[in-house]
Amino acid sequence: MWTFNHPDVFANYTKLSNADVAQAYLLGVTGLMHSANSFVIGPKTQEVMNERHRLERLEKKSYSDPGVSDDMKALNKKFGILHGVSSLLALLGVLTLGFHGVWIANAGVQGY
Repeated sequence: MWTFNHPDVFANYTKLSNADVAQAYLLGVTGLMHSANSFVIGPKTQEVMNERHRLERLEKKSYSDPGVSDDMKALNKKFGILHGVSSLLALLGVLTLGFHGVWIANAGVQGY
């Protein structure tokens, strides 16, 4: 919707030096990051966490107890990686939206 009100975006989509084009790419990347986090990384993280809880009940040990099984160690490592990626995507999304907000605050919507 925003791109239809900014004709420079479609006309100059290869020129990242154009402010409207750069903002369109920024918003697109932000949407992709949030979508990947919500529909891919988040569910996988939840799946690993649920498996870890199941294994905790079977072993009768917390995931952080010393002497957990090799399966629990592998799940802990996988969970840590997925959770880190999820957190990084969320942080990058917040930063890109913050940058977009600062851009709008400084440049406004001049000419449109």
